[in-house]
Amino acid sequence: MEEIDIKEFLKAYAQRWYIIMLAIMLCATVGVTYSKMFKEPKYTATATMLLAKSSESVNSGAVDNQGITTTDITINNQLIATYQVLAQSSNVVREVLDNLNLTDVKEDELKSMIKVTSKTGTQVIQVSVTDTNPYRATRIANEVTNVFIKQIKEWYKMDNINIVDQAEQPEYPSNINTKKTLLISAAIGFILSVGILTLIKLLDNTINSAKDIERELGLPVLSELPLVKFN
Repeated sequence: MEEIDIKEFLKAYAQRWYIIMLAIMLCATVGVTYSKMFKEPKYTATATMLLAKSSESVNSGAVDNQGITTTDITINNQLIATYQVLAQSSNVVREVLDNLNLTDVKEDELKSMIKVTSKTGTQVIQVSVTDTNPYRATRIANEVTNVFIKQIKEWYKMDNINIVDQAEQPEYPSNINTKKTLLISAAIGFILSVGILTLIKLLDNTINSAKDIERELGLPVLSELPLVKFN
């Protein structure tokens, strides 16, 4: 099996450093240009809700001065997964469409725009809406939380969820990250160029040194003549 001389490969990379740099610059330019000019920008607006207090009934009229209890926390933790599903239910989505008069958005399309998540170990639920229009994304996110809270009171007869932060209109696209794209594209250019140079080196069977003669022919080199240039 032919041994691979790492030093020879590193020397080849060093001699053709300009090819590596050119590939890095080319891939980085293509990546950034594509993300800015050809990728449709999408904006994500996020509203935050908190499961904070559970009462036996919204209409009971009782005043509880004990604050939140362990039972409240247990009940709320059990409800988080359910709430995540209900926030994207057809009833909520249809009411949001009607309230905002979104005639150009279909029910299934709106469902795909909504993402409901909860932070692990907390009672925080986030409703995120991604749309090509930042203003519409903000309106939908806030309306989803309003409709959801109203319907939870009707379904569960509990008042245990509140809005912590309303969605604010995003200034920058959520699907375009120029720095990340630049780094990834540059890394791809580096890998491609090094891979191509490595392949060229592996396929190169020309004899350039005494070491190549010994390796290819299996014969020892008795002497070497220096290269002399005559003027």
